[in-house]
Amino acid sequence: MLVRIQPKDFENMSGLSIVQACLALCYYKSMPEDLIDKVFCVKFIQRIEEEIHVCYSKATYPERVLNLIMQLNRTVCLDYPEANVPWFQQNYLEAQLSKKHKTRSKFGDDVKNLLNAVLSDDNFFSCNHITPYGYQIDFVIHFDKNREPIPAPAETTILDRITKFAILLLRLDSFCENDLTALRGPEHLKTKHLEMMGYKVIHINEHDWNTRYMNSPEIKTKYLKYLLQI
Repeated sequence: MLVRIQPKDFENMSGLSIVQACLALCYYKSMPEDLIDKVFCVKFIQRIEEEIHVCYSKATYPERVLNLIMQLNRTVCLDYPEANVPWFQQNYLEAQLSKKHKTRSKFGDDVKNLLNAVLSDDNFFSCNHITPYGYQIDFVIHFDKNREPIPAPAETTILDRITKFAILLLRLDSFCENDLTALRGPEHLKTKHLEMMGYKVIHINEHDWNTRYMNSPEIKTKYLKYLLQI
């Protein structure tokens, strides 16, 4: 069933609430075309700018609403190309990435070290790769037609018969609170979009990685080989 935001609701809801509602509809591929037109227009952007100007929480509200608009712009570009909405968040995205501090974790370092051992060369995978539209991938690996790992090809290279894997490291907050096997909406959407970009997506769950059944480097190495089908 298609859910719609009624005109009177659209006028009375905050800009943040409208963007959140639109993202929720996108999770179910149910955002109607007339709502896309209403949100991606000069009038609505001006409305958001006015809300930011008068908001009571200058420390958090602007960043929150702008980040959600970026997510919505990305989702509409990928899921509704027929709407012809341009990607206008590249400058915002690059500014956010420049401010972001690289964080390390024992989980990430452990996976990285074992990938290095499995692939025999750290040139065969890249870390913290940023895709078009700003998705971050923990590790990217390319294989040639003979299933051998290769360095990342140039963007202009024809990728026929080259397989690219995206490894995503999942923490507890990546899953629904009432079902620790179900990905939350943003994670599910990210996986779907990466697949649309041509990646084979692999998830590594931190909880599974650290269980007593995965208590040795040998077992974890076999697990990585299984995931990578090598």
